[in-house]
Amino acid sequence: MSRRNERISVAIISEGETEAWYFKQLSTVERIHISTYPKEGITLNSLFEKALDLLEEGSYNFIFGLVDLDVLKDDKTKLQKLENLSKDNLKNISKFYLIKSQPCFEYWFYLHKEKYSSKFFSTWENVNPLKPEIKKIFDKYEKSNKYYRSISGRGIYSSLRPKLINAGKNSIKLFNEKNTETVCEIFYVVGVLFCSKCREQNCSDGKFFDECIKSKHLCDNLEKELTK
Repeated sequence: MSRRNERISVAIISEGETEAWYFKQLSTVERIHISTYPKEGITLNSLFEKALDLLEEGSYNFIFGLVDLDVLKDDKTKLQKLENLSKDNLKNISKFYLIKSQPCFEYWFYLHKEKYSSKFFSTWENVNPLKPEIKKIFDKYEKSNKYYRSISGRGIYSSLRPKLINAGKNSIKLFNEKNTETVCEIFYVVGVLFCSKCREQNCSDGKFFDECIKSKHLCDNLEKELTK
């Protein structure tokens, strides 16, 4: 069954608006129903409360809480609380998953490069920053809705879409890297949106792309969807 013909409902909770702008564009282009809740995850406590509300509501198949580790000011206990929620709700109709990025969401854009390095970036623009690398991809990049909508006249998602297969393959490489400091789990979300096989696996045991990660390459079904 095509991803466009299979009805799924997804919620994205994030601390900022860049994630929402990106996934709104993905929703429109790919014709997948995605609800975004920007700034509802500004702290781990608020993200936890919003996740509980949406789980109780039961309107979504998948609920993703996106966390940027470079600005995380809450303690590890609160992060563990969210990770426990992610593990403990797999039998519910709605399922919640915590999605982490180091240093921030823009590392997902970096993974679209054909050749990338798993170099550790501490912050967005201060110590050991990621920003200069993103500027090599989008020289006028800025965190604004106007920029996300106007880039190349198509929007940032459509601009990156032809290289989505690179992001998928690089994500699998990253998952298998020994450098555990570098984290980008955004592909978990994209895989669920695009691949029915991944969705079925998540529904049954909560293991993201176990086959892809162990074999160190994308499954045929997911690779086919990403190259459409």
